[in-house]
Amino acid sequence: MWLDICTISLRKHQWRATPYNSQSSEEYFLASTTLEKVSGYLGRYIRGLQFGSIQDYCKIIITPTTAKGGVGCRMIGTVLHQLAARYGGIEHFPTNLYFQADESQFQLRSLITLFYLCTAERRRSIYDNYFFTHIPANRLEKASDYEKRVIEIMHYQFPEHQRLDANDLKIEKVQSTPDGLFLSSAKRELLIIEAKKNKRDFADGTAQIVQYYAQARNHPIFQDLVVKTCLVTADDESTEAYNVWQELMISKKEMKIVVDSSNAKGVAA
Repeated sequence: MWLDICTISLRKHQWRATPYNSQSSEEYFLASTTLEKVSGYLGRYIRGLQFGSIQDYCKIIITPTTAKGGVGCRMIGTVLHQLAARYGGIEHFPTNLYFQADESQFQLRSLITLFYLCTAERRRSIYDNYFFTHIPANRLEKASDYEKRVIEIMHYQFPEHQRLDANDLKIEKVQSTPDGLFLSSAKRELLIIEAKKNKRDFADGTAQIVQYYAQARNHPIFQDLVVKTCLVTADDESTEAYNVWQELMISKKEMKIVVDSSNAKGVAA
């Protein structure tokens, strides 16, 4: 059975998604698809990646480096970057995406990331409230020290915002935390900061931006606020993957994203 990830929601402490009843023609296409392995470096989280497509349908199988760790949001960034590279851009790759995890599971944080990437409206809601800034790293500065310093600088730049504990963004079964979390009660605005001691990137940068936005939108305290996000990087350049993310966020493309239910045990139908 497949789950329609475009319908995932948190209801009464349980993540749920509508079962997707594929047509016989779709099942035929998927069964007839020849899978091809993606060659080259896929980051430190993915050991293997396979694509197979017929017409407007694409089957994707992700093999994490560590099966127990599951498929996280960084891997979603890598996969969509590879799809764009394979098909010549966001506008050209298939709109019906069938995800499977090889001998593993999709973490809930990756599923809610996919939820916000499904539709043009959701993507735009994030992008229109997103900005980035460049703060150079000090010589020999560790990544953890850079992140702490960035949050102090950002707090100084937004004096009207109260600094919150980053743990406040945790929700049911999604325990990830950003580097900084700021609240302006007067503006009814939540500001989420993610700092990276590298270039602007999709897998290691904006994938987390999407995920944290999704967490805020599912949080009982923050869901009615204006949610703004900021990516701070030590390098003022962007990777090719980041450019793909930008293309995706402003695209009007609508995508049907489904996940094999056996790989999403934390989600009830």
